[in-house]
Amino acid sequence: MSQLTTLLRMRAAASGNALPTSRLRHLHLSDRPLMLLPLKQSGTAARPLAVMLGTDPAHPEVLIAPPSGSTTLMLTTLASRVTTYIEDHQLCRDPLRATSTKPAPQRFSGAPQLLVPNSDAVAHLNTLGRELRLRRPIDGKTTDTCPVRRLGQWLTYFANRAELAGTSALIPLTSFLTMHWVTGQSPLEDEDLATLLAWIDPSRHAASGYHAALAAEDPAVHRPAGPATDPAFDTDHLAPLFDTYRTDPHQQARCLDDLHTLLTHYLQPTWDRMWQAYTLLQALPEAAGTERRWKHERAEFTKMTAYLAQGGRPQPARDNPVGAAIGLSLREYAAAVFHAERAFDDPFTRAELRTAGEAFAGTVTTVDADHLIYSSRNRPLWRPRFTISTTDPLRLEPGQTLACHTHHGARYTIRAITPRGSETFVDLEVTAGMGTLARPRHTVVPDPGAFLVCTLAPDHYHQLPQFPPADQIPWTHAGSPAPRANRHRSQAAAHTRPPGSHHQQDQAQRAIVEQLPTLTHRGAVIDAPPGAGKTTLVLHAAQTLAQRGAPCVVITQTNSQADDLVRHLARSHVPAGRLIAADHTAPADLLALPGARIGHRIQDLKSAHIIVGTAMKWATIREGRWPWAIIDEAYQMRSDHLLRIGHLFDQALFVGDPGQLDPFSTIKTHRWAGLPHDPMNSAVAVLLAQNPDLPVQALTTSWRLPPTAVPLIHDAFYPFTPFDAAPYQTERALTFGVPGVRTPVNEALETAARTGWALLELPARITHRIDTEAFHAALQTAATLLHRHTTATCDTHPQGRILEPRDLGIGVAHRSQAYHINTLLLQHYPSLHGITVDTANRLQGREYSITIVLHPLSGRWDASAFHLEAGRLCVLTSRHRHACIVIARAGIASLLDSHPSNDPVHLGVTSKSPDSWEAHHTVLAHLAPHIISA
Repeated sequence: MSQLTTLLRMRAAASGNALPTSRLRHLHLSDRPLMLLPLKQSGTAARPLAVMLGTDPAHPEVLIAPPSGSTTLMLTTLASRVTTYIEDHQLCRDPLRATSTKPAPQRFSGAPQLLVPNSDAVAHLNTLGRELRLRRPIDGKTTDTCPVRRLGQWLTYFANRAELAGTSALIPLTSFLTMHWVTGQSPLEDEDLATLLAWIDPSRHAASGYHAALAAEDPAVHRPAGPATDPAFDTDHLAPLFDTYRTDPHQQARCLDDLHTLLTHYLQPTWDRMWQAYTLLQALPEAAGTERRWKHERAEFTKMTAYLAQGGRPQPARDNPVGAAIGLSLREYAAAVFHAERAFDDPFTRAELRTAGEAFAGTVTTVDADHLIYSSRNRPLWRPRFTISTTDPLRLEPGQTLACHTHHGARYTIRAITPRGSETFVDLEVTAGMGTLARPRHTVVPDPGAFLVCTLAPDHYHQLPQFPPADQIPWTHAGSPAPRANRHRSQAAAHTRPPGSHHQQDQAQRAIVEQLPTLTHRGAVIDAPPGAGKTTLVLHAAQTLAQRGAPCVVITQTNSQADDLVRHLARSHVPAGRLIAADHTAPADLLALPGARIGHRIQDLKSAHIIVGTAMKWATIREGRWPWAIIDEAYQMRSDHLLRIGHLFDQALFVGDPGQLDPFSTIKTHRWAGLPHDPMNSAVAVLLAQNPDLPVQALTTSWRLPPTAVPLIHDAFYPFTPFDAAPYQTERALTFGVPGVRTPVNEALETAARTGWALLELPARITHRIDTEAFHAALQTAATLLHRHTTATCDTHPQGRILEPRDLGIGVAHRSQAYHINTLLLQHYPSLHGITVDTANRLQGREYSITIVLHPLSGRWDASAFHLEAGRLCVLTSRHRHACIVIARAGIASLLDSHPSNDPVHLGVTSKSPDSWEAHHTVLAHLAPHIISA
């Protein structure tokens, strides 16, 4: 929920009436929708009880299923009504033209639209469709002639479309209404259609929407909208009828008539509210992008009709690896495009995104209308540039493509973002819609002083990723053809204490690397705790394989990881290729390295024995195969990304940290939970599920963490993977060159210097994400460290070295927190210029002498899954070489006890041990002796 939506919800609660938000309708509403109001029996997920449906508000039809026995008659009637409605939209087609290379596409002039009261009704139709489409044909009927199975296929189609953002085939009205109004009740209460409409459109006799909602909560007056019935209604009315129907065959006809009358009266109020909601929504004007999305909806309906006409088989009960990956990509793509299109069309959405830093508004300060770039053929290309000054929070990055609602068709690419005091200057380059140098369109270039609002361009999400055909699934997801052996998990060779720690590190990794050329398995997995030398292992393995005549590719998760690896290789005088995307600009220092070769195509890097690139870039390579691949930070890679690159290599080394952040998605992914090829699982999890013979080894020494850090990190996050801190010739220590006065911050610093840990505890208070007092505490802690001339002693600096801003890191959970801390830093702490302030996601793989961590649960009133995630806390507390200082508000232990772990349990999914709730308690227990009260 954005800050703007939160503010409006508070105002709605104070005023007692819902407030309008978006005044443009982003979903198409048919002139003749099919209202569908289902009820199900208690206890059986898919057994229907009744359905009220129709296209005329005054003449609904009610279909009743018998309390027991076969529901075929009711379902056959339902199938007839639904398919008749669908067939009414298959009569007319749009007159589309053919091109010189393609025949005229087919698209119906209309498409069916189902409206249901709430999201639970969508889930029920999905479950019902799954059950019906897989029913065995009866009476010798085939799939084509069995109307119930065909109904199941259509219901599954509608339910699948409902999971794609911006589609209009099946719409829950509660979700539709909350896109345009904000109430004073919780989002969970907004799922009740009666109370939601009471807030939005109260009756004339109600004092306010709040009072109307209170009246609507009375189950005796307003029954739930389904699909589950009210328990009191079940006990008082349904149970007697059901008992009579089962025990007295002579009364069954009368019971069915009474049941029909009873359920008609039960459903009628909700039916009327659905049409009331429809009227409210239809009065809103359509946004510009709605018609385009409706055209796409009609095209998809046309495809489904053609598929069924050709005898298309029912949708499978479970997706195969390719189907699951495509399904996830489709949903993510649809969500991203719909989000961007809403921002492009809707002023309210733009304002909402500005508060979240995903859009910005500002004044054009400078314009370079004559700026040129040169193509690979040295041809001049007109690319005007201009700079916008903004005071909005900014979470965008260079390279992203933006759009401006006042300049349709133009696209602007961010070239640089420069904070200066309270302002941020964004350099933009016009990259689309500007015409040519011979025929320029100067209208897309704004004048100095113009005020612009920029958002992510809808076409920033270029195209869907490519996946292998279902019959060409790579070995990573289909299993290894090699003979299977018992999987063994081993540790690296035992360490003796050699003269130097670096020699010991090389020895531990050499034992792993030397096995690779003779490895008989298709791959190997290396688990490593924080700071165990994963980067060194990747570099050592790549060089060894290349020297032995086995060219390899190195696959990273981010561009920064890939750039760092190439820098290391070039400094070791190892020629390496850096494969980059066409829209990515390599850093200047990388271009200057003599041993580094940069290329957008694999043909440009054929002579390189080691080629480094991100997984996203490697997924675009369709030709070529290498003997070896090394996947760095493999636990951060989603399995669907591994599926796209599995065809590129014969064998692979997977290196990663199992305690770090899991892959994530912004959409719901529960439909694939439990599958061995769940696309949201990490690449390693799916790899080992499909290839249980692969050896798994563990590095047992952390070269980053000091001995004081290992007990906490091990007990909280790696209880079943023992590891130790490396033995050092020089003990790590922190000393202060300037004495400090007795303040909580100085006490925390001295405690951290003495024990390696400190918890600076602020007074308990609910602050949500933006806690200015905690932000200042973090910055004051860093500033005090520098003011006191803190000296760090370690094996690399045995004489000690005074810390600088680049040696400190501040870790937070949210980008908005990082932005506010950076803003405060620029305004009030100029001595901290150069310090890193970032989220846990971006801090993965980095290390600092001292880290200052804002606890993810500090100041919160709830413990959501995001803030409870153990991987996030693990990353934040394991980036330091000397000490970690945690800043948090009091009351986290009580908050955890009030919100025990409630992660959903899915069949086939191995529960994490320890879970996130337990990990947080373990961390607090270890930090208890180091608490300093502020």
